[in-house]
Amino acid sequence: MARPLTTRPGPNMSSPAHPGANRYSLSVVQSPVRARMGGFGDKDRRPLDPPPVVRLDVFDAHGRPLPVEESPFYACQVTVWSEDRQTDCSIVINPATIPAQPTFPSTAIFALNQPVRTRNLLGSIAATAQQLKDLDGREALFFIFSDLAVRTEGRFVLRFAFFVLP
Repeated sequence: MARPLTTRPGPNMSSPAHPGANRYSLSVVQSPVRARMGGFGDKDRRPLDPPPVVRLDVFDAHGRPLPVEESPFYACQVTVWSEDRQTDCSIVINPATIPAQPTFPSTAIFALNQPVRTRNLLGSIAATAQQLKDLDGREALFFIFSDLAVRTEGRFVLRFAFFVLP
């Protein structure tokens, strides 16, 4: 499902408005390999397994690691993309809402029955940082996405976006 992705801190990771600001690095430490599509019903939703886990490392302006501090202002959001990373697949059309072809052209009827767009990624698509111990026993910040499911069949990549909330 998701390929491991590491973003190293660099000039593009700090805020242009705050040149001496902290820099942030995300790395996927656990990613799902397979998932069962959940379809468009609500009863048979299966979460991604294992759940995606993303590590956050914080550095000062000189690239030195900063002490781990849990913050409710660190947030991460996940979206689903095509395997080639070119197409955002977060929104899909529910096939049950696609109008049947009329036997004769009728734009008035067709206009009333437009297909309904819905989220392809279900569950909690945002998480706040959790202070936990990594596999080496060191304190670290993690975003855990334990309640994610995909509606449609296919090969996808998960993309994570990090935010520092004001």
